[in-house]
Formats: sequence, C-alpha cells, structure tokens
Amino acid sequence: MLKATRTPFPFSASPNSKHLLPADAQQSTRKRRRETSPRPAIAIRSREYCAARQVALSVWEPEGGIVKYPEEGRHRPLRRMVPVRCWRHTEQGRIGEMLRVIVPTLNAAADWPQFAPALLACVRPDQVLLIDSESTDGTVELASKAGFGVCSIARTEFNHGGTRQRAAEMLPDEDILVYLTQDAVLAGSNELKKLIAAFDDPQVMAAYGRQVPRPGACAIEAHARDFNYPAVSRLQELTSRRRLGLKTIFMSNSFAAYRRSALMGVGGFPSNVIFGEDTITAANLILAGYKVAYVAEACVYHSHSYTWIQEFKRYFDIGVLHSRERWLLDEFGGANGEGRRFFLSELRYLLQRDQWRIPSALVRTGFKLLGYRLGRRENWLSLDLKRLMSMSPRFWEARSVADLSDGSDQPSALVSKRVRHACRR
Repeated sequence: MLKATRTPFPFSASPNSKHLLPADAQQSTRKRRRETSPRPAIAIRSREYCAARQVALSVWEPEGGIVKYPEEGRHRPLRRMVPVRCWRHTEQGRIGEMLRVIVPTLNAAADWPQFAPALLACVRPDQVLLIDSESTDGTVELASKAGFGVCSIARTEFNHGGTRQRAAEMLPDEDILVYLTQDAVLAGSNELKKLIAAFDDPQVMAAYGRQVPRPGACAIEAHARDFNYPAVSRLQELTSRRRLGLKTIFMSNSFAAYRRSALMGVGGFPSNVIFGEDTITAANLILAGYKVAYVAEACVYHSHSYTWIQEFKRYFDIGVLHSRERWLLDEFGGANGEGRRFFLSELRYLLQRDQWRIPSALVRTGFKLLGYRLGRRENWLSLDLKRLMSMSPRFWEARSVADLSDGSDQPSALVSKRVRHACRR
C-alpha cells in the first residue's frame, strides 16, 4: 500500500513537490540523495552552505509567513530571519579570520603572566585589541611585545559600555566580537572555539561562557561562581522569562561574544550606565526576538574575593542600575526571588564545605541588601555620597547636579524602547 509523505528536499528542488513512494523506496531515495547531494555537511556551516540556505529560504515563503527549516524541522516566523555570515575553523584549530578579541585594561601587568599565554593559545596576536586606560605598570609595553593591537584612552574617558562600544566601532569588518577582562584567564586552548560554536544557531546573537573560581578561591567566592554559572548550557530567549525571570538577561562581558551586526542593530552598548552594559544589551537582543546562549563548556578562571565594603559598593551599583533602568524589571521581573535563592544556596553550600564562614556570609548578605536598597533610592542621596558608596566613582564624577536633575543622563531606556520597536517592525 502506498503512503503519501513529504520528504526533505535539496536546495535545487521545489519545496512543494510530493513523492508517492513505498516505504522501502523512500528509504533508498533518501540514501541516494544523501550520497549525491552537493551541499556540504550541516555541522561544517561553511560559507557555501550558509549562502545556499539563505537562497533557499528567501525563495520559499509559504502562506502565513512560516518557514520550515529542512534540516532542523523547526518552525519560526520569517520576520526573525537575518542574513548571517559563517566561518570555518582553520586547520590549526584556531578561530577564523572574522573574529576579534577586545580587552579593556588598566594596570594589567600583575595578571599578564597567566592571561596572555592562555589567550595566545587560542588566537593570533593580531586578533587581539587592548583598550588601555593610561596604565602605569607597563601594560602597553607588554601588549606591544606580545603583538597585540593597543588603543590608549584617558582614564576619564573610560566607561564600561562606552569603551566597549568604541572598540566595536573601530572594527567594522569583523563578524564576531569577543570581550574579555584582564583577569579572566582562558581555561584551555579550545575555549574560544567552544564559545563561538554557539553561533551555529542563526538565532543566537550573543554568547557567554562559564566562569569558574580561580585557584585558591574561598568557599564564598567559589559558591558565587557555581550559582551564577552552572555546569549546564542553556538558551535564553523571550519565552524563558516565565521560568528564569531576571536571569533571562543575565550575561557577563568578562567572557562574552556578539555578532557585530546584531550588536549594532540594537544600538550597541549603552554609554550612560554605571555598569551592566552586558545585561542591557542582552535584554535588547532578547526583546528583539533573538537568543543569548550560555555555553558551559567554554570556561575561564575568573572570580573575586570581595570584602564586606566592596560587596556593599557593588550592590549599590546594581541598585542604581535597576533604579535608572526600571524597564528591565518591568519586562523580566524583580530581583528579590533570585537573591533569596542565592542566600539559601550559599548557606547549604557552606554547611557542607566551610561552616566557619557562615557568620561572614550572613554579615555579607546584610551589606549587599543595604547597598542594593540605597542604590534603588539613589535619587534621595547627594552626589558626594553616591561617589563614596559606589564601586565606580568616575561615573559620578562625570555627572553634574544639572544632569541629575533634568534626567539627561538616563536616555538608555528610551533608546532601548525605540530599538525594540524598530526590530519588531
């Protein structure tokens, strides 16, 4: 008995053709097509394959605006499709030509013996660009000796978002921009390759890797990394906010990569935020219909042993971010539930590994909570007091009383709204 089925079609065939074949004939036909089809293997993601795929998808627009990916079997709205350029890894195992690593630095000589060799094991020296803020310990000389590109800026010009955006604008021909911090040490020679593999999904526009505790980290420091960077990879998209809440837009530019076209398409990194430019950019990408990938297989050693006062200052800055960028909480939910889960997880972790640090963890939690709540109410505080409480005092030095009163330093929410509206159209 004959059974009507729709078989996957090669790019040279019509997507609407039907084949009325018996089951055994269908199997032999599929085998013959696999043997004779000129298209390359899907896993390679070569330029020729991506070009052919874009042509095939562009000529087939069925009613309702829904397209079925022949090789993936998934349905997506056509409006989310964007042309993407793909790449091959070289035979030597290094990342291809269309990638640049960007590292903001300030007196990085102490981290250099671990940072530079690990990075050079993954990329060529000419694929690295340092944005240095007037280092005085010989960082520029070390970078030049290693063959890295260096762009020097004044310390007063540094801004977490603005400096990274400046680097992106300096590299208009790159497809992928990878951002590292000077104290993030790649764990192996394939870490960048693993991170970049996330872009095999054409809907992924940003990816970040796992941060593991540095050697010698205390239990409190190690737990913070284990909680925020689990061992399981995930995709963060708009539908994830019901399950992940504010964690949907969690991302860290200490080890992250972006498609440059998508980054610039959502307005780039904001230059007027105290920090959290990665979080805001991830939110803009997700609200525009794209995905952010967390790649647990790609690892860097990166953690901090903050004092109680440093924890207070860091969470004060987080509170300022949430106060000025309220749309993040409106779109993805508040941070209270995540803080409660972190605290309970930390207590369980310390009970099993280092009970003597539980009193310190309790005091630390109190400082975090106080700092965050003061940051959320930063409008009530004087500029001098904010500068004293913040981990980023230069952010406040660049603000004047007039700027704070008229709100001229808070346009990122309005810019994000315009960008999201344009992307959805």
